[in-house]
Amino acid sequence: MADPTIDDLYLRYFPMIRAKCERMLAPGEAEEVAQETFLRFWQRGPTHSPRAATAWLYRTSTRMAIDRLRRRRVLTDLSQVPAPGQNRAEARITLSELVRDHTPEVLTIVCLCRVDGMNQIEAGEVTGRSERTIRRILSEFDQRRSA
Repeated sequence: MADPTIDDLYLRYFPMIRAKCERMLAPGEAEEVAQETFLRFWQRGPTHSPRAATAWLYRTSTRMAIDRLRRRRVLTDLSQVPAPGQNRAEARITLSELVRDHTPEVLTIVCLCRVDGMNQIEAGEVTGRSERTIRRILSEFDQRRSA
């Protein structure tokens, strides 16, 4: 089987990246972050397995969206974490509140599990962390938030 072309990769992955970014950012920002993620993916040389490609894209787009939220600097204290199915506007506000007090690694894991609805095993595959580490980070995050 021949290697997929850049057009094939774009058609396959870009809608997924954009939808993922829209759960964290306004649509215009989501489009920009998705495009930048795909550009980096293409520059990196996307010749890896679909599973590895998906993990890389999710991890990179999540971190780029977090960076975008950090740059806003219009942040307040955390009141609650977004949950899967939460109104997108509410989730984006909550995420903006989170970025001030947490590391990019913690935010990536929280976004993957709480915004994107991934389970701990899936989040571990995306981040390269064990299920146990994901569980520990989420537990520490919840404890810190309720303190």
